[in-house]
Amino acid sequence: MLIVQRPEVTDPPGRRHFSLKMENASEQDGTNPDAVDEIKLFEKELTLSEIRSECALIGLQFLNDNLTGSEGGGVQKIGRDGRKRLGKPDDLSDVPLTCRLKAFPIDSRTVAVGGVFRDFFLDRLRMEYPNLDATEFNCRNGFIEEYLRRFHYMYGMWELYGDYQPRIVSAMDDAAKWSCDGNPVELLGRWQNSTGTMRFDDFLDGADYVELDCADIVHFGYLRLSDPMAEGSVHTVAWNGNTLEFTYSRDRYVSSIKVNQEGYLPDAGRKYAYFGLWLGTGGAYRHSLSDLTFHVLPAGRCSPEP
Repeated sequence: MLIVQRPEVTDPPGRRHFSLKMENASEQDGTNPDAVDEIKLFEKELTLSEIRSECALIGLQFLNDNLTGSEGGGVQKIGRDGRKRLGKPDDLSDVPLTCRLKAFPIDSRTVAVGGVFRDFFLDRLRMEYPNLDATEFNCRNGFIEEYLRRFHYMYGMWELYGDYQPRIVSAMDDAAKWSCDGNPVELLGRWQNSTGTMRFDDFLDGADYVELDCADIVHFGYLRLSDPMAEGSVHTVAWNGNTLEFTYSRDRYVSSIKVNQEGYLPDAGRKYAYFGLWLGTGGAYRHSLSDLTFHVLPAGRCSPEP
């Protein structure tokens, strides 16, 4: 049973107050009442896809689906096509490029900022391909093969990549879209890197996962600030409407700088380590490290001897 409370009914004074009454149609005296296993309350209006997912959890099919197959009370195939891109916007430039930013301070004036777009692409896949829940349902019930289920997800993601990844690269490469504490910055370079393959929960009820042959891509911008950051200072970096607050400290490990050695023979007469950092399209990191002190530490130690 699905109950939808309309705003005109639930507006004050009735809002947040409602009651449910169950009657057994064949036994009006209530001597053998039906039982309620679970009641879910949602603080929002569910989409059709969400309603179908909730129905699927208890083995029901949403009656407004275009069902095909034989009659007789058994599970029937849902006729909606998961490949169809029904939610594509008329103008792709109207879609905001939302992401989660992460900062990697390199020195007091240089910061690498990564943009994680995983949630953006999963949200677009749900919105622009609203029938993927039907693909999932039909695969689980034997109406389509597993390869076709995977292809429907893959087809949608690749098309989204084709439309949105070039926009992301262009915006990342635009210095005017970057700032730190409201001030313009110099964009030293830009790059992107894969963190693995796209893998996520299915679009029916999340009981299974989907793994695609496409990279989960993080985009990076390498910034040079106009003024050096002070030890322990807090800053806000912004890109294209996305913001992140971070703290600068020279005591923190700088993961963006690569070191070629993590161990030496104890009796080695001299011990060398090479430091390097590549700024994508900006080339090599050229800032001087002469103001820093370096230590070679015994295994298991995280700081030099006092």
